[in-house]
Amino acid sequence: MILFDLDDTLVIEEQAAVDAFLAVGESARQQCGLDPETLHQTIRQCARRYWHESPARPWCLAVGISSWEGLWADFQGDQPELQALQAWSHEYRRAAWSTALRECGADDSDLADELALRFIQERDRRHKTFPDVLPVLRSLSTDNRMAVLTNGFSHHQWRKLRGAGLEGFFETVIVSGDHGIGKPDPRIFSIAMSALGLSAAEVCMVGDSLSSDIAGARTSGLRAIWVNRDNVTPNDDAVPDAIISDLWQLPGLVR
Repeated sequence: MILFDLDDTLVIEEQAAVDAFLAVGESARQQCGLDPETLHQTIRQCARRYWHESPARPWCLAVGISSWEGLWADFQGDQPELQALQAWSHEYRRAAWSTALRECGADDSDLADELALRFIQERDRRHKTFPDVLPVLRSLSTDNRMAVLTNGFSHHQWRKLRGAGLEGFFETVIVSGDHGIGKPDPRIFSIAMSALGLSAAEVCMVGDSLSSDIAGARTSGLRAIWVNRDNVTPNDDAVPDAIISDLWQLPGLVR
């Protein structure tokens, strides 16, 4: 069984957010002359500050929801934490964008509301996989069971899966928000093993994060393959069983 991480292993997350921020920044440049990259860096800093005031901050930390996801997520779900975040999200987005604009020299609450909505639209347009993902998944699907273990909350992560055309490849998708704990906590790996009906020795985790995917998998007794797309220098905190620079190398390791 191959257990995949989702964000920045299969779907493009970080760069999709950057591209959406810069698209919004270009709109702001046309309207009031702001530099898109300056606004990009400023809104991310402001969002992080306000995200710390989240009414469900401990839960967000536990399941792995970032401040930039809070700027576009719709927080659908029955959990009390999601309902609290949904009620707070407009206030959060307005405060983050208003403060960012003010710090960039444009104090305009109407523009802040416009940019907040524009970011949601821009980010939701960018559900894309890395070029190697679909061909490799098609190849692996003929002889391998595959599943996903991802941090986040269900509706949001399924939105990415469906938007990127990935939902048909996996027999199950385990999302941290459904359980209140996320990677690298060994308990979420135990939940995944129970859902799959397998022992840890029968599963290999494939992910891009040393701290979440690799450390969590190794602590839980799974084999772990680190997808190091950015050629990051590894540290000694998490030692993968193998390192690959892209998924093209994965079928050879699986065989």
